[in-house]
Amino acid sequence: SYGISFQAPLYVSKIFRLREKLALLSHKSEIARQINLVNRQAAVVSLNSAYHYLSELDIAIDARLKSLAQTHDDLALKVKNGRTPEAELMKIDNSIITLQEQKNDLADKILNVQRDLKNFTDLVVDEPVPMNLAEMPAEGKIIGLTLEKTSLAAQEKEVERSHAERLPAVVAHGTLSGNDGEAYNTESHIFREYSFAGVELSVPLFDKTLSTDESIAIIAAKKARQRLKDTEIELMAREKNLKARLPVVEKSRQLAEKSVKNNADLLNIARVSYDSGRTTTEEYLRYEAQVFTSQANLAGAIDAKWQIITKLAVLYGTDLRGVVK
Repeated sequence: SYGISFQAPLYVSKIFRLREKLALLSHKSEIARQINLVNRQAAVVSLNSAYHYLSELDIAIDARLKSLAQTHDDLALKVKNGRTPEAELMKIDNSIITLQEQKNDLADKILNVQRDLKNFTDLVVDEPVPMNLAEMPAEGKIIGLTLEKTSLAAQEKEVERSHAERLPAVVAHGTLSGNDGEAYNTESHIFREYSFAGVELSVPLFDKTLSTDESIAIIAAKKARQRLKDTEIELMAREKNLKARLPVVEKSRQLAEKSVKNNADLLNIARVSYDSGRTTTEEYLRYEAQVFTSQANLAGAIDAKWQIITKLAVLYGTDLRGVVK
């Protein structure tokens, strides 16, 4: 004896809708992986930029401490000789202590950045990695919107699939079977065939769960549609803000560079005036503070530019390996 059965859908609408939905979900998964990759790259670049910023502040503080230490030593001789009140020396000491407190605070922040970089890269980063801008992230489609549009398209296919569950399905089926052998009692040859084939039309008329599933899918699609609208408003506003801020931050960097030079020149003049007694301690310390402030502003502007660049890369889903070198 032998036998084989077969069943094959000739037309089942839900299968085609399901196939389309799965293709969209696969594409959505690829987009999500790209977003995750760029987010991790952006986090590393952002942390490294912050590391540069903190390191530049630390270097600026060291320069001010060195400058004030020299002033302190010169002033200590004047105090010892009775030419200057000791209170003036204490003012210098207070400024040194303030800078040392700031330096200690920076050390704590640097440790935190090193920890976060270790978490992302599994590397111990003892100093910030030099970075140069190879090119700006290319403007294009906002990847977050692409993700939401793909998600909506997949959900709309689910609506179509759940609706197709209620449509008739045409299925071919059949059996090929028979007996070929000798009769056990007469030993005569016997051949019998029981094969048949047919087409079946299946119409789900009384399955109430199908209507419920379709309603759930429609509600989910409405939510996905609203989420797309909300995301579009949010991300378009973010893109506009970042693009508008970029030239402003660049202008701040240029101004900060000029300020650093000017304040360094003014400090040199103030130091000569202070040594000759034509400038008070408070005025001299103000020039020291202005140099540090301008250096901090420059480092901050550079960091702010990198933060904008990384956010634009995340917005467009741009691989930062082509942006940063």
